[in-house]
Amino acid sequence: MGERSARRERREQALAARRNRAGMAIAAAVVVVGAGAGVAWATMRDGGGTDATRTTVQGTAGDGGGGAAGDSSSADGNASTDTTSSGTASSDGASSDSANATTAATGTAACVARIKAGEAVAATLVPITTHWNQHTSAQRGVNAGTMPVAKAKATWAASKKNGDQEVAAYRTAQTAYDKTPNGCASQDIPQACRDRASKVAGVLTAGQPIAADWSSHLGAMKTKEHAEFGSYLKSWMSLVNRAPGRLASYDKAAAALKSAPSCTA
Repeated sequence: MGERSARRERREQALAARRNRAGMAIAAAVVVVGAGAGVAWATMRDGGGTDATRTTVQGTAGDGGGGAAGDSSSADGNASTDTTSSGTASSDGASSDSANATTAATGTAACVARIKAGEAVAATLVPITTHWNQHTSAQRGVNAGTMPVAKAKATWAASKKNGDQEVAAYRTAQTAYDKTPNGCASQDIPQACRDRASKVAGVLTAGQPIAADWSSHLGAMKTKEHAEFGSYLKSWMSLVNRAPGRLASYDKAAAALKSAPSCTA
């Protein structure tokens, strides 16, 4: 019994020892597994952190920072901005050019209108200056003895026949011209138009005193029977003597207009 008890105790001790070793092995395995899981978890956290950090960096790059993806985003953004800027500049330039063209066209049209109104006045001055020249030249011919009085009287009658209508037409055209805005003063107007406008104005300036003299004498002739002869003759001879100089100035201005460049809108 004593021996049997001793063997049983030794078996139990051996079994306990094996159990203890098995328990230690399991514990070690658990430790190893636990460590691996810890490393894996740590790795996952580090990886997640790295990815999150990379995403942030890339996002920053997209806003203008570093990183390949950010550069691409930035480049795309800049390209879009550049394209938009270019499109806006192009649109603004086209709008500006269009506006300038419209303004220039409008200005030229206004200048053409002014020129045409002036040319209408100039047209009425042709018969006035022609008949005034004939009327005053006849008197100078009588004074010089180169024209018989009878021929002079026939010339006077013929030259004054339509005088009132001529003066009326001149005044109507001049009024219209005065009401037409001067659209030829701007430097944006073509030079040819400005030159022609200047020549038209020159004719009108030179023709105005002639038209005034002709109108004045037409009125005087209607009342000469009731006028004091000496006063009438003095006034008439004053008109006759200054007519050549005024007519010469008009002829010069008319010649300049004839050679002036044309102007169209």
